Amino acid sequence: GTFARPLRVTLDGHTIGTVAGNNTPDEWLSGGQVRVSGGRHALDLFRPGGGLAPGDGWGETIGHVALVRDQPQRMTTLPLSAWRGLCGKSADWVELVSS
Repeated sequence: GTFARPLRVTLDGHTIGTVAGNNTPDEWLSGGQVRVSGGRHALDLFRPGGGLAPGDGWGETIGHVALVRDQPQRMTTLPLSAWRGLCGKSADWVELVSS
């Protein structure tokens, strides 16, 4: 999304953060971090009312909303001869490093 005014993010009635700023396609703005238990939860986004300030009535767009499990970064190293093992796997980054 793109937000001129901060958007308040709540989960089960508790504010978990705000999201604001301009976003580019295929990028994400974080609205907060929270630990939740299994089951149903209510996620709400609140956009405050505008004022008479210049640019305050600008139209905002909310794109997709995603809940993502927090997990540690993993890095896997393998010999060049095992490159075929990467086929069919999802990766954020693949880098060839020569010594």
